[in-house]
Amino acid sequence: MYDWPKKTEYPVNVGSGILVGAIYNAGADIDAHGYYFLDSPIARARATDVSYPTLTFDTHQITPISLDSYSQYNSSYNPISWEFSGSHQAKRSQKWSSQIGNAFSVSLTLEAQIPTVVKVGGQFGWQLSVVSTHEAEEEDTHSLTWKVGGTLQPLEAINLVALTRRGKLSLPYSSTIVITLKNGATFSFPSSGTYEGLCYTGVEVTDAPSASRLNAKPKS
Repeated sequence: MYDWPKKTEYPVNVGSGILVGAIYNAGADIDAHGYYFLDSPIARARATDVSYPTLTFDTHQITPISLDSYSQYNSSYNPISWEFSGSHQAKRSQKWSSQIGNAFSVSLTLEAQIPTVVKVGGQFGWQLSVVSTHEAEEEDTHSLTWKVGGTLQPLEAINLVALTRRGKLSLPYSSTIVITLKNGATFSFPSSGTYEGLCYTGVEVTDAPSASRLNAKPKS
């Protein structure tokens, strides 16, 4: 800014350089512009009180996935042992869309529950996990394993399938964003966005024709 008759510069304190507001006044002879800057750089940004207003147990997008099958027939006159085991790599991911990182050039972390697929009363549906800390976008791969076995009597047959349930979501979420500056000051404001998640249940080994659950339990 300048005092034009004297051509003297008056430096403006812009603090961290992050503009968060402005005020304008206009009169007959003078127009005034005022700007608000954060007085310290941002140290971190985190989201708390994360909720999913439209999520219910019956929210759809849960699909059964067949991982492998097994058939055996004992044509002999003696009992035989059988075993059905395997492993499958599954990718899990979750993403909370937000403009916070783009606006403030910091990474957003979240203290949030994650929607997961559970089985309750014979039905599969959605349930929230315990609260834990997450990055705004996460992805990992884990192993789905199973192992069952038993004995087939003469002339007995068995037909099995290893199943998992894949859950895929895209739904709105709301949260409170807490900004902490390097000088220790904090402020917060409400925010919302879209959550996208992909998850899998454990493996369930069932009888293929009847889809009844075997007594044998898959290994963890």
